[in-house]
Amino acid sequence: MKFIIFPPGLINYPTTTHPWEATATFDDVMEIVLASERLSYDYVTMPDHIVIDHHAAELLGSRWPDPITALAYFAGATTSIGLYTSVLVIPYRNLFVQAKALATLDWMSKGRLALAIGLGHLESEYQALGVDFAKRGAIANEYIEALRILWTSDEPRYEGEHVSFDDIVLDPKPVSDPCPPIYIGGNSKPAMRRAARLGDGWHPWTVQPGDLPGCLEYIRSQPDYGAPDRPFEVIMPLSRLNVDDVTHEELGDTYVPGTEDEIVEDIETLIAAGTTGLLTYFPPTSSKEEYLERITWFAETIIPRYRS
Repeated sequence: MKFIIFPPGLINYPTTTHPWEATATFDDVMEIVLASERLSYDYVTMPDHIVIDHHAAELLGSRWPDPITALAYFAGATTSIGLYTSVLVIPYRNLFVQAKALATLDWMSKGRLALAIGLGHLESEYQALGVDFAKRGAIANEYIEALRILWTSDEPRYEGEHVSFDDIVLDPKPVSDPCPPIYIGGNSKPAMRRAARLGDGWHPWTVQPGDLPGCLEYIRSQPDYGAPDRPFEVIMPLSRLNVDDVTHEELGDTYVPGTEDEIVEDIETLIAAGTTGLLTYFPPTSSKEEYLERITWFAETIIPRYRS
């Protein structure tokens, strides 16, 4: 089981923000990142927005650092913790620019990168970036295929509707073998089909534990899924988010297990359903010190039960 941690203080997403984050500094963020490495969390993660409209900012919060830049900073300050995008909206950026940036990050971090890749949900953000919202699925499919070719071939070639290339060199290559894993983010059936065909795993956001077995059955039933014993990661949040899947408007309280019994029960349920990795969420804390105590307790009490 992999345990993924998102350091508080970076974004101000209301649904999961701790009360003390409003005054957190970047020094506080780095203290948590370094503590997470010492405590043997597997990955530190970053989400992705570039520009959002004012209405979206009211629902999502206004501050969203660039994920590749942030993970590169974390990589330089650490030696072992993994670097995870959760999720990188792949149609937003030029394919070659992000292929080079991500390959460089994996190379410089000695193979610590893993990607959850999604399509995003804000049409206004696509409009601001000059990317066709209606074609985002087709763009993502081609970009994922092309990334792997760029990262693994010495003579990469690709011919598609949205990206084509030949007679080019991309260097450095990632050092992950054969390249960083790509998990497909999203809760919809198109996202599940994309995960079956193109993903090394699936990273849903608002899928509930009780619905997970049916979703995985659907993924594995796809003709492109391949062999039944194919390695396939499933990353789930250790929470039950009660937000609209498109707008992120809160529909009710989000449940985060707090006691040891609640956490173990939830993890056992998720493992039984097929989960292989957890985005760790914690009940609200009143200070950075209380948060550090909480992640330390979790690392010492919960994580050792699920180390293979």
